[in-house]
Amino acid sequence: MKTYVGILGDARLISSAPILVSFTLDTPEGTIRCLVCDYNISNAIMMFPDRQFVLQVTGRFFKPNQFEIRKIKVKNPKRIIKKLKIKV
Repeated sequence: MKTYVGILGDARLISSAPILVSFTLDTPEGTIRCLVCDYNISNAIMMFPDRQFVLQVTGRFFKPNQFEIRKIKVKNPKRIIKKLKIKV
């Protein structure tokens, strides 16, 4: 498993059943295309506004240039996220 830190950008819902969300993560190494299959993580990602949160993501590459997310942590949580009790 690899871990990257970057800025969340361009989140999209690809499929609702089963849940599949795609987003980009802008890191110092470059932009990584990420996919999320987990329901809880997907819901949290879709609620976050683009370009406002720094995320630490852990997962693995499963196709060239696609990173499957297993764990996520918000590095700069805001008061609203804590108030909504979003757990990722």
